[in-house]
Amino acid sequence: MRGGKVLSIAMLVLLVTVRAGGTQPQAINFLSQVNVSTPLPFTGTWAASGTINDSGTLSEPTVFISDGQLHIVRICTGAKGQITIKIQSKIIVTDNSTTFVGEWVIVSGSGAYARLHGQGGRAAVFINGTVTETLTGEAHFD
Repeated sequence: MRGGKVLSIAMLVLLVTVRAGGTQPQAINFLSQVNVSTPLPFTGTWAASGTINDSGTLSEPTVFISDGQLHIVRICTGAKGQITIKIQSKIIVTDNSTTFVGEWVIVSGSGAYARLHGQGGRAAVFINGTVTETLTGEAHFD
């Protein structure tokens, strides 16, 4: 009987989530190229697949280094709305390359992305004034 109660509670939670319009977390990937050879705001392009499928332009009005970490506020504008992402990453400089490894989180959205939430990891490389980046993780809608 105890197993039946646990299953019933789990089904109730799922039903409430679905009725409230929430979705289960799904994989999401953002691919971006950012021109960092100009003064702020840095600009570039992005494309997302997985939880959402959209692409467009991006702007980074806030970029700074604090306590050895790179902090970025990015605004992605696509056909369906805007997504604001905060990124924090470590800068790794070697003789031949500069790379970035860190985390990201969606902090707000508008249009179709007003209820989008997500987070994950960042991997990027700097070459000739351009940062080429992959953000991977999970996202869902409330």
